[in-house]
Amino acid sequence: MDFPSESHRSRFVGLCNLEVRDRCVAGSRLSCSIQAAKKCRKPRWLQWIPFFGSGGSGASVTECEEAVFRRCLAAAAGPCRQHAEAFCADISQGPESRAPSAGDEQRRR
Repeated sequence: MDFPSESHRSRFVGLCNLEVRDRCVAGSRLSCSIQAAKKCRKPRWLQWIPFFGSGGSGASVTECEEAVFRRCLAAAAGPCRQHAEAFCADISQGPESRAPSAGDEQRRR
């Protein structure tokens, strides 16, 4: 991309980093919610078996889900930041300044 000045490019990269990181974290929130529910809740079919019952209090399941969710989201923060930095730096530099990759060479043929 062509920028009128270095300050415009820096501003673009900063805003791009925020946007991409926010979207990555939003996706991670969804994924982490699903992981927490799968890990902390018993399968639905267990409640149909009389001697298993519903099992466990709702509070313990909620505590488990919150703990798993927090750990998952914390683990996703670093990769989201790295992805945003790499993605936005790549866009702001444009294709002419990037080193050619093996895929680029194959596309030229």
